[in-house]
Amino acid sequence: AARPPSAGLPAAAPGSDPLLRVLTPPAVGAEPAPQPSYEGKGVAARVDAALRREHPQLASQLDALCTALETSLLPTVAERLLAAVHEVVLLGLSVTPSPPDAPPAAVTDALNKIGTAFGLSSGKLARADNPETRALAVGWGAALLRECIASPPPTLSELLARLEAVRAGLATELAAAPRVARVDGGAWRMLLSQQPLVEVPGQYEAGLEPAMEQLAVIDRIAPGVTVVRDAASGATQRRFVLLSDSLTRHTFYLNGPSLLRPHASLSVERLSQLLRLLTRRLLRYRETRRRAVTLALPLSMRINDRGVMLCECDPSETSLASVLHAARSAAGLPPLGPALTHQRTLSRGVAPPDEEARRERLRQGEEDAGRGGPA
Repeated sequence: AARPPSAGLPAAAPGSDPLLRVLTPPAVGAEPAPQPSYEGKGVAARVDAALRREHPQLASQLDALCTALETSLLPTVAERLLAAVHEVVLLGLSVTPSPPDAPPAAVTDALNKIGTAFGLSSGKLARADNPETRALAVGWGAALLRECIASPPPTLSELLARLEAVRAGLATELAAAPRVARVDGGAWRMLLSQQPLVEVPGQYEAGLEPAMEQLAVIDRIAPGVTVVRDAASGATQRRFVLLSDSLTRHTFYLNGPSLLRPHASLSVERLSQLLRLLTRRLLRYRETRRRAVTLALPLSMRINDRGVMLCECDPSETSLASVLHAARSAAGLPPLGPALTHQRTLSRGVAPPDEEARRERLRQGEEDAGRGGPA
């Protein structure tokens, strides 16, 4: 028997895809269909509802896969605290230093957000069951609350010095942790026991749908995970490998939401869309096609409504700031030492009376900071 059309949706033409049907408006003059229960939630909610109704096995695989990855591969509480403290230090260093060197409102507000989000002020972490979380609360979390949030110093230089001490101590503690983890075994065992249906991400980035014989689906998840920490930002990546049915390996990592930049994931999506539009425009011209000029970002896509993103990873990628931080750490020098010295030098004394005195003061600060840098 023919399957009746779904309630609340216009009837589809024979052989049409139900995902396309929910996006197709009714014909001119046709009577409006009853409003579905997800009215007002956007096109994504309509597609999700149609996917769960028409392809329940694929929807269940996607749910289980995303849940397992989010549970196993997001940064831990200690790693997220390290990244947040590092971000506050960089925020403080971005402020133009000048007397009387009072902590700006942006820095104090960021510290209060950290205290609330991690439960430092309420003692939420101290009551947690996770041993790592308890150690964090009584250790570096308590030091951050005591030294920087509950009783902040009167000057930005001293506040940055205390934050850097917390950041360095927490980074040293995390560096001693093992750098290899494992994915939740249930995720890849589930994929092995069922017909693979979930596609490898990134196959539609060019704006064209690949041919069916070239479409790669996820066959399994490699159980090994490599933990990599960026010295320049304090962010931690747990890199894992998706193995496709074509025997190719695709490396990804999960990027959690930023506490101080909650809309960062949306900004990355919008920037990727802008670069795709610019690339299409560039490829209209013969010279750019001949030189293969394109603009692109590594693949990034949100997997839930909490800002968690699945990001493509190039194991060889690095930054000049990461190289400098790693070199100074290997030499036993504080990575942010020159920047902190420069800020502390310029924040002392009185404000320069004229432009020439201001430039001379900046030059002296740069010379003092340069003495602590590499030769």
